[in-house]
Amino acid sequence: MFDLVQWPFIIMEAGVGHPAPGVLDQPSFASFVWSYDQQAMCYEAFTAIQPPRLETIENLRGLVKRALTEFGQPTRRIAFFRDGLSEVGWKVVVIPPSPVELTKSIPNSIPSGDENI
Repeated sequence: MFDLVQWPFIIMEAGVGHPAPGVLDQPSFASFVWSYDQQAMCYEAFTAIQPPRLETIENLRGLVKRALTEFGQPTRRIAFFRDGLSEVGWKVVVIPPSPVELTKSIPNSIPSGDENI
């Protein structure tokens, strides 16, 4: 645990829940959770309704940016978990850029030059 907390890190998780099989007129629900403290003990959550059976999360880029901004300090250590996709589903879903790529447009989100992190 000591090695983990030497540098800032953030934990993120995203998932989508759907109505029962065969139900096409009810929305799906997306969720996104992230830690906002150095010890990963405090979390904030976001939920949204989205079109039925949509496995990608609308505005995931914006949610990751918000999480990193609210985290309040630069970090290159991101643990990102995506719930509810099978191996086949992983290949079918259009996967957005990695969280690290998402952070490139946020000033000061990734410190440069420290290869030990």
